Amino acid sequence: MLLVEADGLVQEACNAIGEPLANAPPPPAGLYTAPAFPETARMTHPVREAPRASPHLPSTQRHASGTSGVVLRSLLWLCLGGWVGSWACFGLLVAPMAFQLLPSTRMAGTLVGPILTALHLYGVVAGGILALVAWLLGRGRLRIGLPLAMAIACLYSHFGLSAEIAELSGRAFGPDGSEALAARFNTLHQLSLGIYGVVSAASLTLVVLHAGSDTPSPRG
Repeated sequence: MLLVEADGLVQEACNAIGEPLANAPPPPAGLYTAPAFPETARMTHPVREAPRASPHLPSTQRHASGTSGVVLRSLLWLCLGGWVGSWACFGLLVAPMAFQLLPSTRMAGTLVGPILTALHLYGVVAGGILALVAWLLGRGRLRIGLPLAMAIACLYSHFGLSAEIAELSGRAFGPDGSEALAARFNTLHQLSLGIYGVVSAASLTLVVLHAGSDTPSPRG
């Protein structure tokens, strides 16, 4: 009895300090196995990084790449450069020299009129092309809407103003002219000059906008 009680005390003491007995049965399989939670299971999967766009290209330029992008941007700069160059040449050289060197205002108007007609029609076509190319390149509403507004201004200036100016030029300054016709002619002429200046400024604005879109971002 004493030995049995002593053995029981030894077993209880070993259980208290956590030392396993030699003859203790092994724990059942899976007794201390941690349950598999969905949260811990997902932690074993590799983290995939989202694909990154090229950091050296502006976001508006990533919509068109390769040969198509080169063709579209070349067409854009050809139309825009032709618009800015032709209108600047007419406004700064052709028109002032025509009215300065020719003997009469009517002769100068006869020379300038067909050139202005060609510039207006070019603006209509170029405005449509620039809007379409900007849309294909994904360059935002301003770069699409501005050339369309410029094309509408060219249409109005040609069909709404230039036609009436050409009709009044012979009557206002002819033998049957009057102050009212001359005043009307001057009003339309000033309005035409204003539209010409606004369209010219808008074309320069488009140059700045598209140059910013084509400029690569700084390497970081």
